[in-house]
Amino acid sequence: MDLIKCSKCNKDIRADAKFCGFCGTHLLTVRVAKTSSRSFKQISFAVLFLLYLSISYFPSIGQVIGDFYERSLELKIYISGFQRHFIDVLIYIYDFICSIFFVGLFAYWFRGLRIWKYLLIGLLMKYWFALLMIAIAIFKGQSAAGIWPESFLFMLAFQTTAVLTGAFIGTKIVSGFGYSDERDKTDFFFYGLSKRFWLIITIAYNPILQFLDKLTVFAFFTASKSINDNWSVFFSKGYLFGVLIAVLIPFVLLAVSLKLFVIGIEAVKNKTAKFRKLKIAVFLIGMPLLTILIPLIRNRTWFF
Repeated sequence: MDLIKCSKCNKDIRADAKFCGFCGTHLLTVRVAKTSSRSFKQISFAVLFLLYLSISYFPSIGQVIGDFYERSLELKIYISGFQRHFIDVLIYIYDFICSIFFVGLFAYWFRGLRIWKYLLIGLLMKYWFALLMIAIAIFKGQSAAGIWPESFLFMLAFQTTAVLTGAFIGTKIVSGFGYSDERDKTDFFFYGLSKRFWLIITIAYNPILQFLDKLTVFAFFTASKSINDNWSVFFSKGYLFGVLIAVLIPFVLLAVSLKLFVIGIEAVKNKTAKFRKLKIAVFLIGMPLLTILIPLIRNRTWFF
């Protein structure tokens, strides 16, 4: 049960109480006016932060896949239909992962809602920008001409399924534990650190994500080409195991990169940590810079 202090007698009373049970002070009018203004500001910042996360991370893998296809056309490298479907599966995997994180964060900040609301939030995070563009087009008198291809409808169905599944799992994970810091509850912090800090962290992690996205797309292309060229032996034990290793390595690196960033974040929070400044410099500055410099050092395209 949430408790607050009476403004007059300073006794602990229920947060939803209209009168103080100790001194009889009427609480509703003064408290609601003060709290609602503060809550609106904090909620607005939280929502804007979540919208920023969704537009920064959800489309990242799709953009890389598009660049990959363009580069393959320039170099006249043939990619079969099977290979395209195999690579496009990455979009659904990333939608699933992003939904777990982002809807989980929403559920961490906004507790107690019905599960369908969290699922709806997941869809809104994924499609809010596209819906905004459609609304602007309609407002300008434009309309979507023609018939949507069947492949697009299948893609939309798979994306929606991935987002809803990830949103459900993220919500269930968060429901199993409480707030890690009191400021997380009152000021929409996360792990006791402000949204401004997490904004900087997500910007710093973006080069690493781009690096891993390109590595993942190339790994899936390599695996799909191997399957396409050697379909007759694909289900042999050793061959299947090799393909699985090829497609899992980028996700292992993704997990490792997140763990390294957690070490840096822990160093930021714990001012008495050993080698604190070094950890912050390496994990929050050095790693992003390295992933930017590697393509310049290689002086060649990522994919081929």
